[in-house]
Amino acid sequence: MTTQLSTLQGYQPSLCKNISNRTVSKLDSYRQALRSLPASDWSDYLLKESGLSGPRANLELVQAAADLGTAEQFRRWLAMDAAATPPETALEFVPLCGAVGLGRLLAEGQLDVLPELRRHAADPRWRVREGVAMALQRVLGKPARRLSVPQS
Repeated sequence: MTTQLSTLQGYQPSLCKNISNRTVSKLDSYRQALRSLPASDWSDYLLKESGLSGPRANLELVQAAADLGTAEQFRRWLAMDAAATPPETALEFVPLCGAVGLGRLLAEGQLDVLPELRRHAADPRWRVREGVAMALQRVLGKPARRLSVPQS
């Protein structure tokens, strides 16, 4: 006997959406919000929507900021040191976004950011170090290309 999904007790199609579709929707929503803001307001928006000081940073927002931000923004965010953005506070979310953003630039072939990523891999804030790992995942997700690694 075959039971159709729609006849199952409690089945609600609206609650059974694919998780990756929800992630894409959230990602698109954050991209749209960032596009609507002047660049000078991004940091405030990132802090407000960061999900911190809760247990999980808003990773969809991290990806949206990395997708749309500029090299200047990423470097400005990463210039905020641990004294200005202490570990385990919402303030470290902005440099996290900067690290992942440098990964986008590296994936696009801007090899000059590699020494910066290497330096931030030793950051005292674990979220920034995690951002470097996420940055490298962006590079590894691109088609293979020969990387000529600049010496630091």
